[in-house]
Amino acid sequence: IGAQGLDVVSGEHCLLADTASGFATAVQQLLANPGQRQYLAEAGRAFVKSNFDWSVIVPHLVDVYRQIAEDA
Repeated sequence: IGAQGLDVVSGEHCLLADTASGFATAVQQLLANPGQRQYLAEAGRAFVKSNFDWSVIVPHLVDVYRQIAEDA
């Protein structure tokens, strides 16, 4: 539920789990696999930067403000 709406892919950008046991399994998997940890860290950071960095968000926010001003 915590990642709904983010368009992340489990195993590509992060690991997702819907249960406590699934979460524990994912943590164990990462603890045992440094390569996977590194891959997910880099892919997750790249995803956040390309989707949520201020340089990406601000133009959309400015468009919203312009639309509100035009409709007022």
